[in-house]
Amino acid sequence: MATILIADDRPSDRLAFDAVLSGAGHQVLEASDGEEALALTRSRHPDLVIADIVMPVMDGYDFVKALRQDPATAKTPVIFCSAIFAESEARDLAELCKVSHIILKPSPKEVILQTVAEVLRQAPAAGSPGEQADKEHARLLRQTLLGKVGELELAKQQVGLLLQREAVPAESLTQVFSAHPPLRPILLVEDNPMDVDLTLQAFTEHNVANPIAVCRDGEEALRYIEAHASPQDHELPLLVLLDLRLPNVDGIEVLRQARQHPVWKQVPIIVMTTSRENADIAAAYELGINSYIVKPVDFGTFSDTVGALKMYWMLINQPPFAGPHES
Repeated sequence: MATILIADDRPSDRLAFDAVLSGAGHQVLEASDGEEALALTRSRHPDLVIADIVMPVMDGYDFVKALRQDPATAKTPVIFCSAIFAESEARDLAELCKVSHIILKPSPKEVILQTVAEVLRQAPAAGSPGEQADKEHARLLRQTLLGKVGELELAKQQVGLLLQREAVPAESLTQVFSAHPPLRPILLVEDNPMDVDLTLQAFTEHNVANPIAVCRDGEEALRYIEAHASPQDHELPLLVLLDLRLPNVDGIEVLRQARQHPVWKQVPIIVMTTSRENADIAAAYELGINSYIVKPVDFGTFSDTVGALKMYWMLINQPPFAGPHES
């Protein structure tokens, strides 16, 4: 089996690749940006690097450029991965770097393993991008920013790269931030102030860009449901995290009324509660929840749970209503 380096600034994406590749018997190394990936490639000589195109410090393009200029690493195979670029744009950037394969995020396990197997079988690539490739890279970055970027985190990373390569008019930057409607919120229904703070902290740690709406009892949650009842309402949540132990109106009743609503019956609802009671679990599933999670007691485990929620419900899962949803 091969040694494969995953270069990606998102921990949840590295975790997803690690799970697939380790499960297939490969040894996995990890880097959170292009500069770290370059150092690891020089020191550990992996058989293959899977590199995100968009990374802080050094992006995937500059990483491959530096890789190809060093005789010790010039023939290291690279696969580009991306959740931001369209397939055609990702392939254009890959061709500039003489990178033969791409993986769009998220991709099924079978696609990842097949792509890795194909690259490991083929002859090593060589050659470094030239000046014309640099210009095309800048053009594609600019085009993608103006057409696709809808969240601050990505904008901060990519605008910095863009400004280094070509002058961008102020009105173009305005287009970057105004081209998309707002992200749908995550609705947190939780009465415990400490659990609210822990959840918000975990979302911040995992770079969740979606706004968080908080309802602190069941009555407030029911009012929210009535106030945001249209699929076109940008306050209709992408996801609901629901505690069962709520004052005034309990979580089971909130769930019952939500599932009776023609729009809210399609909204993903995850119960996050301290209750391990079989009766609560059965009642919640009977009313159509999507998942039941018992709250972890320590923050590290809780944060990992939030990261897993983000990976599946915000990146992999296709939501029922149109609109931007990736964090």
